[in-house]
Amino acid sequence: MTIVGKNLIAPDSQPSASASGQIINTLRQQYLDLAKKEYEYAAKYGSSHLAVVNLRTQMQSIQQTMLDEVHRLAESAKSDFEEAKQRQQQTEQQLADAISHSRNTTAAEVSIRELETSAKGYRSLYESFLQRYMGSLQQSSFPITDARVISSATPPQKKTKPNPKFLLALGLFGGAMLGAVIGLAKEMKDRGFRTSKQIEDRLRLPCLSVVPLLKKQKLAKLAPSPSRGADILHEGQKTIIAGSSPAAWLTTAVPQSRFAESIQSIRLAIDPGPTKAKNRIARIRGKVVGLTSVLPNEGKSTITASLAHLLANSGKRVIVVDCDLRNPSLSATLAPESGIGIGDVVFGDRPLKDTIWTDPATSLDFLPGKGSHSRNASEILSAEQTKALFDEMRLTYDYVIVDLPPLAPVADARTIAGLLDKFILVVEWGRTSPEIIEHALDTAPNVSNSLLGVVLNKTDMKEMRRYASHYGDYYNHEYYARYGELTAE
Repeated sequence: MTIVGKNLIAPDSQPSASASGQIINTLRQQYLDLAKKEYEYAAKYGSSHLAVVNLRTQMQSIQQTMLDEVHRLAESAKSDFEEAKQRQQQTEQQLADAISHSRNTTAAEVSIRELETSAKGYRSLYESFLQRYMGSLQQSSFPITDARVISSATPPQKKTKPNPKFLLALGLFGGAMLGAVIGLAKEMKDRGFRTSKQIEDRLRLPCLSVVPLLKKQKLAKLAPSPSRGADILHEGQKTIIAGSSPAAWLTTAVPQSRFAESIQSIRLAIDPGPTKAKNRIARIRGKVVGLTSVLPNEGKSTITASLAHLLANSGKRVIVVDCDLRNPSLSATLAPESGIGIGDVVFGDRPLKDTIWTDPATSLDFLPGKGSHSRNASEILSAEQTKALFDEMRLTYDYVIVDLPPLAPVADARTIAGLLDKFILVVEWGRTSPEIIEHALDTAPNVSNSLLGVVLNKTDMKEMRRYASHYGDYYNHEYYARYGELTAE
C-alpha cells in the first residue's frame, strides 16, 4: 500500500483549496482503509501483532500529514486575507478621489446637462405632434363609399374548425405517447423479481418453486376441519390450532391445488427420495432445513408451515422450530396459547417433550418461539445448549424445519447458521429488490454457501405471463385445471 506522507506536496508549490481538499480526502480514505485493516488484523491476530503495530504507525503518520496540510491551508488563507485587505484599502482610496473630483465639477457642465435634458423633452413633444398631424392627413384621404345588404348570411352546413379527425388523431397519438411514458416509468421503477429466469440469471441460484398468491377472500371459503378448530388435549400435549390460518394446512386439505403443487416442488428439492442420500451420515446431515427471507412479510412462515405439513403427511417424522424469536408469527398462528418455547428448553426450564405441540391430523410436531424465558434472541440461539437441542432433534426426527428471521433487519439467522444443513430463501414476487438480496447474501456467507435455492412467493400468475414472454404459457391456468381443482388460487 502506498502511504501519502509529508513529501506529497513540493515545498515550492502552493496547491489550490480544491487540490488541498482532494489531498485531505485521499489521506482520510487511506486512514479509513488502514483503520479497517487494523480492526480486522487485531480481531484475527491480536492487538500486539507486528502487522497491527505497523498499521497503527502508518495511521499516526497519515494523521500528522493531515494536520500539517490543515496548518498549511490556514497559513494560505491568512495570506489571502491580508492581500484582500490591502486591495480593499486601495479601492477605498480610489473612491475617495472620485468623490473629490466630482465635487469640483464646474457650474458650466451642470448647465449644459440641464439644457441637454430640456432639448430632449422638446424633441419628444415635437415628434408626438408630428405623428398626430400625419394621422389626421391619412384619415382625411380615405375614400367614403355607400354599402347595402344584398342577402342575409346563412349558417354553415358543416363545421370547418376545429377539424374532428385531426383532433382524434392528435388525441390518440398523445394518449399512446403518454401511456408509453407511464409504462416505461413503471417498468424502470419495478426492480423486483418477476420470473424464475430472472432469479437464476441474477443470483446464480436455482428457483425451486413459484408459489401462487393466495387470495384472502377465496381462502375464507375453505372451512377448516373440525379437528383443527379447537384446543384439544391429546395424551397430555396440546394440539396445533391451524384453523386460524388456512394457508398453513392447504397442502393437505386441498392436495390437488396449484399451491400444493408448488410446495411439492420444494419438498422434492429437500427430499430427493430413496435413490439419493442412501448412507446414514448423508441423511443426518441433510435433514435440518431453514427457511428465511431478506425482508419481513415475504411469506416465509406460511411456506415453512405448508412444507412441514406436506412432509408430515407423507409419513415423515417432522418437527417445526420457530426460531424467529423477535417476531414469532408462526407460533401465533399454530400455537397462540403457548406460554413456553425454545428458550425454556435451551436453558433447562422445561423438557422438550412438554413444550412440543402436535397436529393430530399429520402427527406434525411444533416447538414454539421464545416463550417465557427472559434472555434475548441472540443469547438463546448462540448458546451451547441450542446445539445440543438440535443434535437431539436430528436423532429423533426425519426432518427439522426451522422458521428463521429475515436476513436484513437482524443477525439471528447468521448466528444459528452453523446448526443447519440447508437454507431456502423466500422472495416475494415483484417486491424485494435484487440489490438488497445480493447485499444480504454477501453479508451472510455462512447462509449463502448452504443455500439450496430460492422460492418465488406470492406470485400473480396472470401477470407473470406478461413478464415470461417466451415461456408464459407454462403458467397457463387452463393447463393446471385439467389435473385438479384450483380452489385457493
